[in-house]
Amino acid sequence: MFFLTTDLHIHTKLSPCASEEMTPRAITKKAQEMGLDIIAICDHNSSRNSAAVIEAAKHCSILVIPGIEIETRDKIHVIGLFSDVKSALKVTEEIRIKLPCVDEKYSSHFGEQILMTADGIPCGKEDKALANSSHFDLKEVVRLIKQHDGLAIAAHVERPSFSVYSQLGDVPLDIPFDALEVSPVGNRPIGLREKFARYGFPLIGSSDSHYLSEIGRAKTRFLIEKPSFEEINLALHRVGGRGVSLA
Repeated sequence: MFFLTTDLHIHTKLSPCASEEMTPRAITKKAQEMGLDIIAICDHNSSRNSAAVIEAAKHCSILVIPGIEIETRDKIHVIGLFSDVKSALKVTEEIRIKLPCVDEKYSSHFGEQILMTADGIPCGKEDKALANSSHFDLKEVVRLIKQHDGLAIAAHVERPSFSVYSQLGDVPLDIPFDALEVSPVGNRPIGLREKFARYGFPLIGSSDSHYLSEIGRAKTRFLIEKPSFEEINLALHRVGGRGVSLA
């Protein structure tokens, strides 16, 4: 086994709050420059650009995991990571079906939601309002991710908004999270790490990148046999000597 470095929370321009520079090839190029071995694409309430980034990564040695950052109806962000695009898209459709449609006011406030090819060429726009909350509560979101054999990770738990801790004042132990994520800010203070480590879930650090310059600001090192979703899963559950640590 050997250590591989990851950033498992990166947005493309499909997310309305992401920069126009967040195109598939630009993301994979920057990830390679930052020494990352594995990344995950987690746009807001959608995984519809994951396949394009996977295609763009074929020119380099980076593994791209399809994912999604779901906002629950109580405004908690949860990351779902999946072994394949098909599973991620099934979850996307469950979320998407009850989101309101985009109107002119929404687009002028949040920005465009661009679907792209691997080369970054726009090939459509998402017409559902991805910046809105989904109709699922926290338990339902985690259950949905698990139904499609995904990993459920509580996003940026230390933040004062859109985190399980900010919304509930705690991390409920009856929710089967596979890990808790700390953002680049939360990745640094040792006391903050200890605060969330006491819940017993593995801690990972991710950048939550909306700009190219943010990719790799927070990283996680996985001790695994090879770069794969399955190995990430095994490492989070400490199987066979595998492990995970904040970089």
